[in-house]
Amino acid sequence: MDTKNEKDNNVILLIVIAIATMVIVVVGATFAYLGSVVENEASANINGHVGDAGDLFQFDSGDNLTLNVTQDNFGVNMTDPFDSTEISVSLTTGKEKVTHEYEISLNVEENNFEYTSGKCYLKNNAQKENTYNTFASCVGSNKAWGISYEDETYACYDLENSELANLNGLDNSEISCMTQANTVWVKEQVPELVLDLYAKNDALTEDECIGGAGTSSKGVCVKYDGTIDSSIKSESSCTSNGMWVANIYENNKCYNLIKRVDITEKAPKDKVTVLDNGTIATTKDKNSTNYYIAGIRMVNLNHNQNVNTEKSFKGSITIAAKNIEAK
Repeated sequence: MDTKNEKDNNVILLIVIAIATMVIVVVGATFAYLGSVVENEASANINGHVGDAGDLFQFDSGDNLTLNVTQDNFGVNMTDPFDSTEISVSLTTGKEKVTHEYEISLNVEENNFEYTSGKCYLKNNAQKENTYNTFASCVGSNKAWGISYEDETYACYDLENSELANLNGLDNSEISCMTQANTVWVKEQVPELVLDLYAKNDALTEDECIGGAGTSSKGVCVKYDGTIDSSIKSESSCTSNGMWVANIYENNKCYNLIKRVDITEKAPKDKVTVLDNGTIATTKDKNSTNYYIAGIRMVNLNHNQNVNTEKSFKGSITIAAKNIEAK
């Protein structure tokens, strides 16, 4: 009798151990999954159920983005150095209709590019403000952080009565400005290394996307501050207002530029938000996918061809779900 009770107790104990083990495995896997869905830090495909068990969110964050600029590939009459990868967000549901939100970010791993845009002023009327000794404190009307030919160090200047220097045909660059006596070079944060985000446009054919034979390039006009001017419809009209960014036709899909983000002096380990309000919707048993191209571009301005050579960038794209309550 005791032997039978002992056997029964052993069976019960084994069952309890098995159940406990299964609970630990399931809970552990659940937390591991939720971690991957909420914060995908790697460039990889991520699959997982979000919200109700019938929703499947899939992220493909593409390949790493790298850019190496040298005197051989960056100069006058050369195209902008560019590296890109295709990324996507997919959603499937078992419900009648569902919408989810997501964000796209850039993780910076390496970057030594720098701002080179600015203006060259005559120093004789530029007053040095000795009380403001940092870039952050040099703020206010007519205040500017600049470097002079004589001092060779940056300082805060009052430019209220200053005039622009005539560089006699030289490029408007720090290098040209610093070859002239009695001048002050004022640096401006004009985007020079950028992250361009293109979205798939299902409404355009190949010819409508990139322009057929004998037609002009199709795209958008981007101002030098990085904003897209939708009122300008042609490359010729864009020349004096900014730079023309052509559409991309790749893998039988048309892509339009929808966002440009300045990453010129972003430091390693910086996380830059590229798109913070992405949405995707689908209906029962239908797979919906939003396609994008993310590209790193060095903007080929005349004045940065001397400064931004022998530079490199490396980074990766992260796509993460937003406002998800896992069940």
